[in-house]
Amino acid sequence: MSTTLGDRLKAWRTLEEGLKPRLEEVPFLKDDHTELAALVDQIDSLLTQSDVYEGRLREAVRQRALAEDRIADLYGRMVFRLKGTYGKRANVLHELGLRPDALPGPPRKEEPKPAPAPAAAEEPTREST
Repeated sequence: MSTTLGDRLKAWRTLEEGLKPRLEEVPFLKDDHTELAALVDQIDSLLTQSDVYEGRLREAVRQRALAEDRIADLYGRMVFRLKGTYGKRANVLHELGLRPDALPGPPRKEEPKPAPAPAAAEEPTREST
């Protein structure tokens, strides 16, 4: 039997349709034929549904991407205007979830902490005689 669903569905449908006129010759297959026909119809219906849902999903993804592009533009414009209104380094920007710009110039380096003085006894110094 074929591996793709389309090929298998074609084989199932061919058997179902080809057997219809011969059911009188093989009455013992009548129940199986009826179930086969119902399942082929069910699979057709489910494939149609999945196509509809896939189309809806693709449309939702497309609309989300458009919304993301639009919101990125709006966000950038609003941040630019807020920084222009309050200043690039204003603390109010933190309240809005924005990071103020850093001060110009290289970043400050932390001054090294002085090493603690040794608390143990010092070595005696030698005096020349």
